[in-house]
Amino acid sequence: MRLEIPDRIWLFVVAIGTIVLSVFACVSDAVRMNAIAGILVAAGTLVLALITHRSIEETKKANDAQIKRAQRPLLVPKRDLPVQFLDNITSGIPLDIQNVGTGVATNIWGVLAPHSTQNLQNPPYLLSVRYPLPLPHSETTTMNFEQGGITHFDQDQICDKPLFLPANPSSKHPYAQRFVARLTLTYRDIFGDKHSSTFDLTQNHVWVQLAICNEISKDLEEVDAGNLGIVTGGASPAPTDNSVTRGSFL
Repeated sequence: MRLEIPDRIWLFVVAIGTIVLSVFACVSDAVRMNAIAGILVAAGTLVLALITHRSIEETKKANDAQIKRAQRPLLVPKRDLPVQFLDNITSGIPLDIQNVGTGVATNIWGVLAPHSTQNLQNPPYLLSVRYPLPLPHSETTTMNFEQGGITHFDQDQICDKPLFLPANPSSKHPYAQRFVARLTLTYRDIFGDKHSSTFDLTQNHVWVQLAICNEISKDLEEVDAGNLGIVTGGASPAPTDNSVTRGSFL
């Protein structure tokens, strides 16, 4: 454990030392030795107090982090999603979501984006859900993803992962062409920290984990609010190299 002492404490110690040295020049050797002994004891006590204080702070941080980890939710798709569901979305797509984490998930938002080859609307559509209830640990619920409900742009990302599958998958991913949809879920724990889960759906009806991120900077609720402000305010976000700036209330 590294002990970090604030600059003002060092300045105080230097000032006291200067005063003590000035006084020592005017007293006898016996008095000087007694004073030095007293100063050494006081200095040792001060250093011990500082180390103890720092140790207490570090222990508290470690305990807080452990408590948070013990209450961290994790949402995952529970059931395979037949690909043909994407061909008829007028009534929404039901999807079972389970909390396999260790804590309650709140403020749950989700988006389901079909691949661009199956998503010919301009701008591409997203199916979204805002789940109205907290989801306790180990429980499963059916969420109905419907068109509408979120304001989005092509370049929106959660935890550095786009909401849409890439139109031109990288050759580094040998199975990239097999994915037909992307699921992004964001949620919060009881401490207000934000988390996300991103999965891609293959043509064989298998969910493949893309990213599980904890304590993210922005969730889907904040993405929606920010984009809504841009759309209603008449401004547009800066386009990225591989995206077109298009806003949608869908």
